[in-house]
Amino acid sequence: MRTPATALATPSRQVEVRVLRGPDALADAEHHYRYLWSRTDPMPPMLEYAWARTWWDLHADEGELFLVLAEIDRQPVGMAPLYIRGRERGVRGALRTMCFLGTGEPAAEEVYGTNNGWLAAPEHQTLISDAVVDALREHRSEWDRVWLANIAPDARIASDVETGLQDDLLSSEITETCNWIVDVPATLDDYYARIPETKLRTKLRAVLKRADKAGVEVERARSVGRALEMFEELIEIHTRQWEGRGHAGACSSPVFREFHRRMIAYFAQQDLLWMLRSTVGEQTIAVRYGFHTGRTFYDYIGGIDQELRRHAPGIMTTLRLVEQGPEVGFDALDLLAGDYGYKHRVSNRQLPLVTLEGYGKTPAARAFVALRTMRDRVRQAIPRNGTAETPGAGQGD
Repeated sequence: MRTPATALATPSRQVEVRVLRGPDALADAEHHYRYLWSRTDPMPPMLEYAWARTWWDLHADEGELFLVLAEIDRQPVGMAPLYIRGRERGVRGALRTMCFLGTGEPAAEEVYGTNNGWLAAPEHQTLISDAVVDALREHRSEWDRVWLANIAPDARIASDVETGLQDDLLSSEITETCNWIVDVPATLDDYYARIPETKLRTKLRAVLKRADKAGVEVERARSVGRALEMFEELIEIHTRQWEGRGHAGACSSPVFREFHRRMIAYFAQQDLLWMLRSTVGEQTIAVRYGFHTGRTFYDYIGGIDQELRRHAPGIMTTLRLVEQGPEVGFDALDLLAGDYGYKHRVSNRQLPLVTLEGYGKTPAARAFVALRTMRDRVRQAIPRNGTAETPGAGQGD
């Protein structure tokens, strides 16, 4: 039997759990939110208040806030920054989904939150998980699906919530992905020395030599105006790059672009922004957009002119950041999620991320799970060549 978070009180430790709702809940909780984010380790950069508030300002009509706040003796100790996403068109369109702020929007608008989790000091993480479970159980009729994506690696949030809701879920699954990390040593030579493959070491060293010989220069934007000019170049290059592959790309979304224009202004004003433009002569060959929190640089998105990719501007910029890391105070470069070839070449560590997906016992969730099960059985029974086959031996998704 689980002990409800609200029952953890003792004469010297009074715990109160509240669910903050309504259109102004996030603004009203700003002071608590900022304080608790600063206590979180690691600090989730895409749950920082400015990020969450900017995102919510653009997506507030798509759901309802569900901020779970825990206090001990009337002092805040943790918050779960959640919202219930309303019904919409799409494969799961009939479902109301409980998500982290900054996640769950249409794919074209996705801002790819990583290292998500509760806003709380490490010693209070379990308490907040208990509080969230209690809140979800109390409001079980208001959600059909729980989708907690890209949870920070050291938190047991996914397993704790899954276990706590086991009597309230029809089905659940925890999946794992990763962020790709470059640990920054004292010198660039130390970074090369940690690469076990001699051939790769040689190739990476050659990138900077070729860049110097070709006269490649890297400019970092030092003002909001200059950063926004570079972002417009990034949009153009990134869109052209992905359209060449037959895809729209993230920068095709007006919501995505507007979100980042606002965040770029914020990061620049806080001196956290790294908008980098690589050029040869007067020609832009790449633009890269990142930011830092604490001693970690987050490599968010970049665009490369495919006709000039021989300069390897993506890898070149990464090596320059490794080289400058000790001087500017970076211990690590977080290349975020996404399994791309260059990350295999330059990263030296992977940081696991987990996602919990569970379906409740509401009528909508039951209907969805039943239809999905039927669909999967049909797909298993029909092989790609269209002839019948033993059930279970066919092709999956």
